[in-house]
Amino acid sequence: NSSLTSRDCFQRDQELACYELDSNHTFWDRQCVSVGEVCREYNLTLGVGRDEGDRRMCNNGTDDILLNKVYPRVSPSEDYFKRTMLGLQPDSSWSNMGGLKWDLVLCLAAAWTIVSLALVKGVQSSGKVVYFTALFPYLVLVILLIRGVTLDGAYEGIIFYIYPTADKISKLQSIEVWAAAATQIFYS
Repeated sequence: NSSLTSRDCFQRDQELACYELDSNHTFWDRQCVSVGEVCREYNLTLGVGRDEGDRRMCNNGTDDILLNKVYPRVSPSEDYFKRTMLGLQPDSSWSNMGGLKWDLVLCLAAAWTIVSLALVKGVQSSGKVVYFTALFPYLVLVILLIRGVTLDGAYEGIIFYIYPTADKISKLQSIEVWAAAATQIFYS
């Protein structure tokens, strides 16, 4: 849904699809457009050079500039968090943070109310809370496991995950695989 994203929302897959369509195009403003159009929007001209990925660049009159430097490209997750969750606008600053998001205020108030009630009741009732907080994640994992196993292609995915091949083993020598694994550890 294009109404959920800003014009600067950027995903590498979308840019590659536009580039495959035409090497003079890029993904901007929720669609494939020519790099020249992006340059004109920011009062620049189309550069004569190309970057290391053979993509066109803009020119500011003296130097060619990468598109990443022309406008702020943001990931879809960052765009969603800033625009939808926090309600920030492009002109938001420390002096202009906008108003309260009442749904977030109510969630925060409910969380603090639960914590306060648990503290007021004392230690004798916290044992019951521990039973819930210790067992509930396992219940959710079992539900997700059942849902995942019942999806189409689940068997093929499990076999692909478990069965080693020479191609998979050779990818372990790539630094990109280990960098992605390290990044995933920080998200866990």
